[in-house]
Amino acid sequence: MNTPWTRLAAGLALLLSLLLLGRGLSLTDDLAALLPADGELSEHLSLVQRFRVADTLLIEVDGAGVSRKELLAATDDLGERLRLEPRLGVVRYRAEVEDGRRLQAAVSPYAVELIPQEQLAERLSDQGLRAVLGGQLARLAGPGGSLFEGAFLADPLDISGLALSQLRGATGPFAVLVEDGHFLDRTGTRALILAEPTIPALGIGPEHELLDVLAAELAATPLPTDWLGGHRMASEAASMIQGDVQRAVTLGSVLLVLLFLIGFRSLRPVLGSLGPAAMAAAAAAAVAALLSPIHGISMGFSAALLGLAVDYWIHLYVTASSKPPAPDFRGRYELARQALGEIAPALVLGAGSTAGACLVLMVSRYPVVRDLGAMGIAAALGALAGTWLLGPLLFGVLGGRKLPDLPVARL
Repeated sequence: MNTPWTRLAAGLALLLSLLLLGRGLSLTDDLAALLPADGELSEHLSLVQRFRVADTLLIEVDGAGVSRKELLAATDDLGERLRLEPRLGVVRYRAEVEDGRRLQAAVSPYAVELIPQEQLAERLSDQGLRAVLGGQLARLAGPGGSLFEGAFLADPLDISGLALSQLRGATGPFAVLVEDGHFLDRTGTRALILAEPTIPALGIGPEHELLDVLAAELAATPLPTDWLGGHRMASEAASMIQGDVQRAVTLGSVLLVLLFLIGFRSLRPVLGSLGPAAMAAAAAAAVAALLSPIHGISMGFSAALLGLAVDYWIHLYVTASSKPPAPDFRGRYELARQALGEIAPALVLGAGSTAGACLVLMVSRYPVVRDLGAMGIAAALGALAGTWLLGPLLFGVLGGRKLPDLPVARL
C-alpha cells in the first residue's frame, strides 16, 4: 500500500465493515450477565431467585407524630395505588381474611402442641368449657352465624383459635407485629408494605422506569416513606459503577489533551489520534456485537483500551516529526510511511503483548472479564490497523511538530 489512496480505501473499507458489524451490538442492564453461569455462586443465585428473596421490596410509612388512624389511612392509600401498578405483581399492606383461614388450617393439626399445658387445662375445665361454648353459641346466633357453623362443627372448643392467639403473642425473629390488620413495627409508629415487582432485581439498571414509578407513588404519600430491596441495591450499584467509568473516561480524555498541549504545544497530535482511536473503538464494538447481549458496564471498562490507539499513533507522530520536515502532503506522507517501517516491529510486539494479556482474561469464569479480554484483543488489533492504514495519511494532512526538548530527556 504505497499510494495514499490505496491506504485510504483499505482503511475506510475496514472501518465501515467494523461499524456495520457493530450495529448488532445489544446492551443489557441484567447484573446476572456480569456473574458466572456455573459454579457455587450460580447455585447460590438460583436459590435466591427460587425463593424471590432479593425480589421483595420493603416499603416503610413513617407515622411518628401522627395518630394511628392517619398512619393506617396513608398506608391503605399507598397500598391500593401500588396494587394498581402493573410492574408490581404482589403488594401486601395488611392482613387479609384469607390469611387467617390459611393460618388456621396450617395450625389446626398442631394446635395442641402450640398451647401451653396450663392454658389447655384451663380451657378444658368446667368453667373454661362453659365460657368457650357460650362464646361459640353467641357467634352462631349472631347475624353471620352461618359462616361459623363449619368451624364450630370441626372445632367446637376453639382449640385452633387458642393456638392462633399464642402465635400472635409470640415474638418472632423480625420486629414486625400485626396490629389493626396492618404490619407495624414494635413501636406501632411505622407501617410496612411488602411489594414484589414483576421484574427480577438482577434485571434492574440505573435508570429503570420501575424506580421512577416507585419514587412518584411514594412522593404522593402525605407521610414520610422509604424503601429498600434488591432492586434498589442493584440499581444504585450499577449507577455507581457507570458513574465511576464515565468520570474516569472524561477525566482521562481531558488529561490526555492537556498532556499533548503541554508536550507538543499543538492540537495536531490530538486530532491525528482520532483516526486510530475510531478504528480501535469500531473493532471493540464489532466483537461486543458478536458477544451480545453485553452489559453496559463492560463497554465502559473497555473505553480505557482506546488509549492503545493513542500510544501507537504518538509513536508514529514523534518518529516522523523527528525527520527533516516536508513542505507538502506527499512528502509528509512518505516521512510517516518511512517512520512506520522503522517502528513497525515495536508496534507489532506491543499489540501482540497486549493481545496476549487480554487472551489470559478470556479464561475467566466471569463474563465481564471474558468480554473485556475479547474487546481488549480487538481494540489492540484495531489500534494497530488504524495506525498502519490511517496514520501516514493523517500525518500527511496535519503535519508534525518536533517534540520540544524536555528536561526528562536529559536525565
